[in-house]
Amino acid sequence: MLLVGLNGAFLAGYIALSERTRLRLDAGSGLVSIIRTSRLVTRQRDYPLEALDSAELDRSHTSREDRSTSKVVLVFRNTRPATRVPLSRWGVSGDGPGQVANDINAWLRRHLGGEQASPAS
Repeated sequence: MLLVGLNGAFLAGYIALSERTRLRLDAGSGLVSIIRTSRLVTRQRDYPLEALDSAELDRSHTSREDRSTSKVVLVFRNTRPATRVPLSRWGVSGDGPGQVANDINAWLRRHLGGEQASPAS
């Protein structure tokens, strides 16, 4: 019985951790779509592209101060305070999140003009 319970817990954890997130910035439709797909369900949230101000990094530090993790957060300015939508649940180390934020901000500058999309910090 214990083995069945442990297998069930392992399977539930695997499903919870195996989520994939896709971001679609569509200048034609004027929408930002965040599509989250897991083994069980696909969820999509749409936001107005004109309200997307920038992509930023949300940094957190681990117990060792020299190791920090980051995740990309989209900042929408159509609410006060601004709505901040993380693209993932988990932060990762390295320069990957910074590059993703910079790519999003570059796309916003190219397609929406210069007043939006400050560089990721």
